Amino acid sequence: MKNTCLPFFGMKQFFRLCFATLFLWGLSLSVNAQTGTLTKVPYNTRSSNIKGYIEYLPPNYDASGNTKYPVLYWLHGLGEDVGGGTSASLEYILNGQIANWLKTNDVGFIVLIPQDFSGYWNGATNGIKQFVDWANGYYQNVIDVNQQHMAGLSSGGYGIRDFINANTATYQAFATFTPMSTNLNAINGKASQIIANNQYVWIHHNTGDVDPNALTSVTPFHNNVYALDPTRSRITSYDGTGHNSWEKVYNGTGRSTAKRTGTVSGTTYYNWTATDPDWYAWMLSHGKVTAPTPPTVNAGSDVSITLPTNSITLSGSATTSSGTTIAGYSWTKISGPAATITAATSASTTVTSLVEGTYVFRLTVTNSASLSASDDVTVTVIQIPTPPVVRTGVVVSASAGSVRFMGSATDDGGTLTYAWTKISGPAVTLQNQTTAVLTVSGFTEGTYVFGLTTTDDDNLSVTSEVILFVEASASAREAVSEVENTKAVTMFRELTPGTDVMIFNASQEKVFQGKWDASRFQDVFNAEGLYMYHVFTNGQRSTGKLFVKK
Repeated sequence: MKNTCLPFFGMKQFFRLCFATLFLWGLSLSVNAQTGTLTKVPYNTRSSNIKGYIEYLPPNYDASGNTKYPVLYWLHGLGEDVGGGTSASLEYILNGQIANWLKTNDVGFIVLIPQDFSGYWNGATNGIKQFVDWANGYYQNVIDVNQQHMAGLSSGGYGIRDFINANTATYQAFATFTPMSTNLNAINGKASQIIANNQYVWIHHNTGDVDPNALTSVTPFHNNVYALDPTRSRITSYDGTGHNSWEKVYNGTGRSTAKRTGTVSGTTYYNWTATDPDWYAWMLSHGKVTAPTPPTVNAGSDVSITLPTNSITLSGSATTSSGTTIAGYSWTKISGPAATITAATSASTTVTSLVEGTYVFRLTVTNSASLSASDDVTVTVIQIPTPPVVRTGVVVSASAGSVRFMGSATDDGGTLTYAWTKISGPAVTLQNQTTAVLTVSGFTEGTYVFGLTTTDDDNLSVTSEVILFVEASASAREAVSEVENTKAVTMFRELTPGTDVMIFNASQEKVFQGKWDASRFQDVFNAEGLYMYHVFTNGQRSTGKLFVKK
């Protein structure tokens, strides 16, 4: 039967749920659907692995990447370096220490136990960094990068020592180190580095171990770290002689082993007791803490709207770093004409009262770490130019009696209706207002504007306007007083360039329509006689008469 213990962790407590399952053991693999698995991976047999190693995968291992696992690297000592990673030599690793214990116990870690060629874990080929780099690539989908841990016994502790001393980016990603029965004198000056890299160390030793791995070969390093931050380093020294403190760590038996306590010769020792969390819980509780970063903000895509639409909804979004939450949103106008932001503290808001122009709105998001970031969105409001209003007209004498206007319309089928109305002018009589042809009578001298609205059976309509100029029936010269004539000439000489003007001669012929310029006076009024004019200024229409004598 296999004793399967899965850790469950709270803030200050650690529980283990143990249950028995069937255990099948082969030459190199323990396989059971409810337990972890141990696999021998010889050198250069899996994705060009640079060291042979033992792989332990926890129960119900999920290779999809949906679950991230803490990883533990276990570095052996000189007694396990036989064979350089072959299948046969890996048996030494498989049948000893933590690997042997994992045959009957389970943990929630990926455990990788490489076999070193030299046993001292040194040099460009033998160093642990190269294997970690390889593993980071091979297991990148499942390793929790904030939960990388390393333990090393005896010469494996030398490997940890050299790993710390090199201070590479690979090393800096690790959260904890557990050197056991080793010598750390070469890194006594690296205490501040441990603090700067936000790392933790737990040293295990036997009080009576001898040179080169005597207790005094690890206490200076511990003391230096402890002096800077007592939470960053602990040392547990078990009573007795021997060079095997690791045998009390992975299986938790060190909690019930007699040990040195208190402060002795300037070194403060950690008393690991039966009520304390086990070693695996300690590692998990000291995972790498990633510094929070500002949120990533998206204010949305730039957008254009066309008047008369004068409002728009801006939809923003943001994500924030692990361990933080979104604390607040703030929309502001950076540039552009006046506008109203209706929900300035929401991720999405409606902006109203927009006018023609270009606006830039900014969404600023703050997370629970009081870090902020912003993103801008541009809103362009377009005013479609209004086309000029074109009117046609006729000039008649007041003595004419009546005049007819003939309208026409085309449609894509169906029935058309007509409606004539008088838009402006003196009193007049209209006949046949609901037909295409309108008869106008009873008019007097002045200017009239009539409108024809045509509607189809889809209730779509369009309106066109026509102007009627009625002149007095007296002679042309009498029809215009000298004062009126002088005012008209002066007006045309001084009229603002670009003003819309329409001019008819006495024969009711249109002699000019367009933008007026004073230089046109001689060309337009080039013949003697009576002229009727129509001037459009600021949406207002004025009319008059001018007599030109040559």
